Amino acid sequence: MQLVYIAEPKFNGRTSVKRPQNDAFRPQLPETLPLQSHANEEELRQLIEKYSPQLIPERRTKLLECAARRTAHYHLVLEDLTDPHNISAIIRSCEVFGLLHVHIIEEVQSYSVSPSILRGSLKWMHIHTYKNRLTCMQTLRNQGFRIAVASTHAQQTFAELDLKPKTAFYMGSELVGNHPDTVQGADVLFKIPQYGLTESLNVSVCAGVMLAQLDNYMTQQDRNKFCLQGSELLALQATYLMRSATDIPLSQCLDRH
Repeated sequence: MQLVYIAEPKFNGRTSVKRPQNDAFRPQLPETLPLQSHANEEELRQLIEKYSPQLIPERRTKLLECAARRTAHYHLVLEDLTDPHNISAIIRSCEVFGLLHVHIIEEVQSYSVSPSILRGSLKWMHIHTYKNRLTCMQTLRNQGFRIAVASTHAQQTFAELDLKPKTAFYMGSELVGNHPDTVQGADVLFKIPQYGLTESLNVSVCAGVMLAQLDNYMTQQDRNKFCLQGSELLALQATYLMRSATDIPLSQCLDRH
């Protein structure tokens, strides 16, 4: 796998403009810059020192502190979602709650996003895309993640899950949910409890409920235990400073499979 920076798409020469509600687009893949994820800690500190003077102190401090609160202990996986607004809302919520990684499976449905919903959150996330659902699952297993899949047929609620292990949480298509192969390959199934008459919650609302519970769990257990450490933290801090300081507006770290 090779991690690469992807430049932020521009609209009418600007990176932030008011967009209509039907503003969905698929991020383009222009020239890339290498991510310094394999550099040693001294090289990463040198990058931080290089770009720090290019930012005002308040901005620099905010970026460094934000990176220090990011977690890679939990990942979200979106499987063949169809609505750009749902995808964008989930990515935005992940960024707000401090998750760094979102995986998007587009074996059936190619994904697109909505800038008016994202509100710039894509710039601070690592987005991984897959053309094959089995590749996604195997990649996550190889990284030591437990596979937890949302299913209305699950007996266990999300609140009852053991959240200690590294876990990738799967959210399925708005119409049909997760693919049968995904459900069959799960380590654990979960559901969001519902007590009303409406058939189901919106997928982005479900993701928000899950993220709020994850945040509560990490806070109770000492969030620092779940945050990036060592070279991983330094690499992200260097990335954020570079994205903010460079003339090239960098918006995402895309891992293509």
